[in-house]
Amino acid sequence: MIADPQVIEWLERDPDLFYLVGNRLYPYGRLPQATAGQPSNQLPALTVRTISNEGHYTTNAPKAYQTARVQIDIWAETGNEALAVYGIVNHAMDGFRGSMTAMDVGGIFRNASPPVEFDPSLRLFHAILDYTLHILCAEERPT
Repeated sequence: MIADPQVIEWLERDPDLFYLVGNRLYPYGRLPQATAGQPSNQLPALTVRTISNEGHYTTNAPKAYQTARVQIDIWAETGNEALAVYGIVNHAMDGFRGSMTAMDVGGIFRNASPPVEFDPSLRLFHAILDYTLHILCAEERPT
């Protein structure tokens, strides 16, 4: 099963992303708050949230993989910052196959993602990236 901290740990290893965002990747879709309910002024930043985790069992037998849906939100003061982070995250995630922290990933596939938008209530630029992860499951062994 995938959890937000696993995706964050993996993304933090990307040097291009770290250059722009540092360690401002937050789990559970929660952007830290500053005073008066406004978001932290430490931007750009990412929030990560697991939307769903599907088990790898069917009524017949275990499946070879489990699917999870993960949403990554980008928060920035300028549209250019948001676009730069968007490109780096998408390059790292979309189509990735391999080891992600303690998991083997058979593939990451981007779902429809809207363009960068300005959120007038927060006075921040915001973009959403939505991915489906195919996580390879260990072969079932009889006991």
